[in-house]
Amino acid sequence: MTTNKMANKYPSDNVALEENEKSAVYMAVNHVDILHIEGMEFYHLFVIILLENPAVLEPDFKERASLFYDVRTRDLSEEEVSYFDKSKWKKNSLWETTISASSECAYDTSADKLGNLTKVPNFDRIDNNKSGKRVYVKKISANDMEAIKRILEYEQKYDNSLKYTLIPEASKSGFNSNSYFRGALEYAGLIDSLEVPSCFKSPGLSKAVSLNDLRPR
Repeated sequence: MTTNKMANKYPSDNVALEENEKSAVYMAVNHVDILHIEGMEFYHLFVIILLENPAVLEPDFKERASLFYDVRTRDLSEEEVSYFDKSKWKKNSLWETTISASSECAYDTSADKLGNLTKVPNFDRIDNNKSGKRVYVKKISANDMEAIKRILEYEQKYDNSLKYTLIPEASKSGFNSNSYFRGALEYAGLIDSLEVPSCFKSPGLSKAVSLNDLRPR
């Protein structure tokens, strides 16, 4: 099934806040080709968080709030992106961030090994060969700030110490970006709201990263 046919079969939700919403959490899916062979597509799942005003995350996540970007600047070059600044906030703005992870070599093209599973906020901001093309978005919850704070707490506590592997189900110790995605939603208590279309090939989704898996320091 091609990306276009898939998008037609499973229409995405609009990534926006409704009139009565001040926050929302979405599941998003990126299509990534492996070896550019039909049937070897990979689906990278990640979390989108939308906020009317990221200042509500202070004081616990003040630094993380500064990584929310104005959705109107999402696809611009890094120099042109408008990141959240409490002193410059204006009503009717909409701010987005994504929660995801990748292998070290996907994040750092100079790396020659898959390395560890590394958290990468806003990895999806620009569609490219690393993050793939966004093909599906589904709203999971709205106006649930406690769930959002739990997701950010999970991201904050994950220490990049776990081994990355492409297919975690075939590995005793490895995890991937879909494992991280599931772990974040389980930690936030949102996993029961998740519905993933069966055609999405998402290895790792059945093997969540738990914070209990982290290596002792």
